[in-house]
Parts: sequence; structure tokens; C-alpha cells
Amino acid sequence: MKESSWTAANESVWSMESESCQSSVASMICNLQKKIEPDSKNPTYIKTVLGIGYKFASGE
Repeated sequence: MKESSWTAANESVWSMESESCQSSVASMICNLQKKIEPDSKNPTYIKTVLGIGYKFASGE
């Protein structure tokens, strides 16, 4: 499982850090969870790590 911070995600996607970028990332993650998770309210694959960002789990 690999964790990604907000800063790392912003820098790799937009090469900058801002509030609007953070909300854009959160919105995209939410939409992705709705598409791939069996139950988006209890995610198995993309999990939120408080204070850090997100991590991708294999679902095991």
C-alpha cells in the first residue's frame, strides 16, 4: 500500500499547491471511488489517510 500526500499529488498533477487544487483532487477521488468501489461509503481500494492524503489498497 502506498500513501500519497496532498502536496505530492498536487505537485505531480499541477506543479503547484492551492486550495482549489485540493478540492479538485478530493472531488476526483470521490468520483473514482463511486466508479470502482463496491460500496463507496466504505472504500476498499482507495482509502483516505487523515492528515496525509490517500492510499491505494489491493482490496485484500
